[in-house]
Amino acid sequence: MTTRKITLSLPEALIEAAEAAVAAGRARSVSAYVAAAAGAGEARLSLADVMQQWEDEAGQPDTEQTRQAEEWVAGLIARTDQRYTESQSHSRGIAA
Repeated sequence: MTTRKITLSLPEALIEAAEAAVAAGRARSVSAYVAAAAGAGEARLSLADVMQQWEDEAGQPDTEQTRQAEEWVAGLIARTDQRYTESQSHSRGIAA
């Protein structure tokens, strides 16, 4: 994957969180931390598109169906985030 250097403005709290992750060995660099967060965000946006299409086709779910679906999706997101973090750590030689 090719990379390109850009300039970002972030809230101070996010910068501190990224720096803390690097200091704790959870990220290779602030750039890697931000890239992982952006990748996870893009995956969530894609999932939101899929969920909207599903709702458009199937209709509005009832409250219990919504609760179950949200619980299931939250679990998928957590597992996906964990796998992504582990894969990035292993490919860089950093403990997750």
